[in-house]
Amino acid sequence: MRNVLFVDDELRVLDALRRMLRPVREQWRMSFASSADEALQVLEGSPQDAVVTDLRMPGVDGAELLTEVRRRYPMTVRLTLSGHADEGLCAKSAAVAHQSLLKPCEADTLIAAVQRTLDVRDTVGDPELRARICAMTALPSIPSLYVELMEALHSPSASLQELSAIIGKDIAMTAKVLQLVNSAFFGVGRELTSVADAVAYLGVDTICTLALSGAVFARFEHCPARRFSITELWRHSLSTGAVAQRIAGLEQAPRKIVSECLLAGILHDVGKLVLATSAPERYDEAREMADSRQWSEGEAEKKVLGVTHGEAGAYLLWLWGIPLNITEAVAFHLSPGGRGAGPLVPLTAVHAANALLHEMQGGACSELDMDYLAGAGVASRIESWREIAVATTVAAGQPGESVTPRRWRR
Repeated sequence: MRNVLFVDDELRVLDALRRMLRPVREQWRMSFASSADEALQVLEGSPQDAVVTDLRMPGVDGAELLTEVRRRYPMTVRLTLSGHADEGLCAKSAAVAHQSLLKPCEADTLIAAVQRTLDVRDTVGDPELRARICAMTALPSIPSLYVELMEALHSPSASLQELSAIIGKDIAMTAKVLQLVNSAFFGVGRELTSVADAVAYLGVDTICTLALSGAVFARFEHCPARRFSITELWRHSLSTGAVAQRIAGLEQAPRKIVSECLLAGILHDVGKLVLATSAPERYDEAREMADSRQWSEGEAEKKVLGVTHGEAGAYLLWLWGIPLNITEAVAFHLSPGGRGAGPLVPLTAVHAANALLHEMQGGACSELDMDYLAGAGVASRIESWREIAVATTVAAGQPGESVTPRRWRR
């Protein structure tokens, strides 16, 4: 049984939720509170797996409640369910909630959102690490790109094109914008997997409000992990996104898949940023183990942290409600075997792009899962894709230069 707490100051709304959620009463042990104070009392008496709260409430509002939940109970999943979506509320919600839903909300939508976040929470077995990742509300951005974004937002002539170009180059900003625009809060009604489309939908004013709130985008100051470089991560991630996008284009994949391949490639190593900032000492230990024992990154991470960077990154993105095609590519880019093979999907392109780029820096060709690629019917395309990887690296001004340090083996 999962413990789920619903909070709303309107008793009729709580009554409606009780009726609406009867189909899951055998799976969820549900509690209902009409104020933040009452909710905290429930939490003190019984740990909750998830809290779903209204935002507008007298006294302590929903965002303030979730801030306190995050501080006291970091492993509790935090969602908002509100009938108001102005920019101020959006910024407050984005700063503390994993996902935001908009009233009126269909029962299936609410149940699916809560269940999904609860299911993926258990993918990280270590309670301490799970709590640290679950408590994350933002990821740190490249300092130069953060400054560039702030300067653009303070400019009266800031354009959507300029903002999307800056955001699209940064792993953390890209993930956060995707989380926001794909939440039900904005009522898009379909998945958006293009940074340009996401920024255009949100608009300059909303992006400005979110960024200047200081809680949605964060500047990377210093990482205590000695074996982590955000610049190296950035370079490899952009290269992987570019190669994956061009592979999809070469294979004449639909426009949506091409867009997803770019985003999945940019985000595929976001778990390294997650682990390096949430568990720096253990991350360094894994890196050192990989070097000293000639293990792959995934093997060492699994041994020390109990989770690979692919799984850790996907866990956070799943909590944030990022579209499945992208999170799946992030989760399994190291080992795609066992996933359903078929027409080209982001996982296929990202796995190949990542492996080929590592191969170019002296890594083993065996990084490519040829059984998976054969099952997808694309094994014969590897030489053409290798040419794309070489051409992309040369075009970026990096001929003969490693995209990531040679010591970072797969």
